[in-house]
Amino acid sequence: MRGLPDAMVQISSAAGQAFALSVTTDSAGRFSFAEVPVGTYLLGFFHPKLDSLALTTQTLRVDVR
Repeated sequence: MRGLPDAMVQISSAAGQAFALSVTTDSAGRFSFAEVPVGTYLLGFFHPKLDSLALTTQTLRVDVR
């Protein structure tokens, strides 16, 4: 159970507003988003290793307050 380095993490508005950001995880699998406005978002993770193993990830709903 270790973090996944170099994964792409995307956040976008769940309400259909024009807001989306992407970041890449660091060597320990950590990531952060700066300046996300209050609202409800969808968060997804993508990495070639997951694709090659035919693994899918869940899109998460995140409420920023």
